[in-house]
Amino acid sequence: MKRPLATFYATAEHNEMLLRDFLRQHVGISRKRLAEIKFGDGELLINHKQGSVRDKVYDGDVITIVFSTEKPSTNIEPTYLELSIVYEDDHLLVINKPSGITTIPTDDPSVPSIAAAVLFYYQEIGHQATFHPVSRLDKHTSGLLVIAKHSFIHDQLQISTINKTYYAVCEGILPFMFTSIHAPIGRKTTSIIEREVRADGKVATTHLKKVGQNNEYTRLRLSLETGRTHQIRVHLAWLGHPLAGDTLYGALRHTSDRYFLHVEELLFSHPITNECLCVREQPPETFRDL
Repeated sequence: MKRPLATFYATAEHNEMLLRDFLRQHVGISRKRLAEIKFGDGELLINHKQGSVRDKVYDGDVITIVFSTEKPSTNIEPTYLELSIVYEDDHLLVINKPSGITTIPTDDPSVPSIAAAVLFYYQEIGHQATFHPVSRLDKHTSGLLVIAKHSFIHDQLQISTINKTYYAVCEGILPFMFTSIHAPIGRKTTSIIEREVRADGKVATTHLKKVGQNNEYTRLRLSLETGRTHQIRVHLAWLGHPLAGDTLYGALRHTSDRYFLHVEELLFSHPITNECLCVREQPPETFRDL
């Protein structure tokens, strides 16, 4: 079974640096991941030869990390569900998540989830790993979801910036083309699920641009500076223009069984190659039918 690996290059500034320090300071690998490599079946190579964390590196050296094989989650039953894969390499998987599917399994194993589907897919391609979602999408939110194929990539993406653009449809006609909403969000005291704008909440900022409208709805593109639970849903409801179909936050009941929020674009730096990745996926046709 193929193990994931990553290659890095030492330069003059790294001359005579211990491999351990190069990996910690330049690559950003944690002590925990180094221990997994040391005590698992991972390897550290310098110029394609077995290395030790106590070896020194020099300008021009090629450093290869072969990551240890992971144990798949035992509490998630791999289950077939067709995945719409938008981007994939040895380290990352970006899928277009449909509405109506949870990211993480519920207590009922018969209910499909993205986690179970990804683990089934890993079995099919011979990739042994657990499920590492870089973020989560609510059950009724569709769109792009990044999944790390091993723990080191998950660590790196958790501390990096992933710029998301959302496409949404809200009720009513917004009277402006652009706006930024600065309104703190906290848990609603009467609910364990709902959030609301409240003075003692956490700072939350949402930027939006109107891209279309008709007599009943406004189409929007949105980006976030913060990532509070239900942030877009709460901010639009606070404006008096809840997401279409979002009855939890005050929308009129709609014939669709979803609310109209979709992750349309992701922009981020690849944690191994530093390549700037831009991944896009159009919202479903139902968004344009309103």
